[in-house]
Amino acid sequence: MAKKMSAKKLYSVRLPGGRSSEQWSEFYSGVENMGGKSPDFAGITSVAVIATHQSASMVETIVGSDMHDPSELEIEEITSDTLEDGSHTIFASLIRNYYLPYGDYPSVKEWFED
Repeated sequence: MAKKMSAKKLYSVRLPGGRSSEQWSEFYSGVENMGGKSPDFAGITSVAVIATHQSASMVETIVGSDMHDPSELEIEEITSDTLEDGSHTIFASLIRNYYLPYGDYPSVKEWFED
C-alpha cells in the first residue's frame, strides 16, 4: 500500500540585509537545518523557501534559535494568493520543479493547475 503524503506549507524566510547582517551565519544554519532552498542558483543569501508541517511561529522559533534577535526574520506563508499578487512569483519555478512533484502543498496547488 502506498504511503499517503501529508500536506505541508511553504514559507518564505527572509533576513533583511542578507550576508551583510551580523546574524547571517545563524540564519543560514537555521534555514539549512530546516531544509531551506534557495529561490535561484545564487544560493541562500537573504531568503530561503522552507517546506514544513509547522506554523510560521514555529519556523521562526527553529530558524531563530541561535540568533540574538530572531524578530528580524520575515516569515510569510507562500499561497496561491501571494503567487497571484506577485509577492512570491520569484519562487514559482522552484515550487513547480522541486516541491510539487514530491509533496502535497494545497495552499499553492491551485495556482499551478492552469
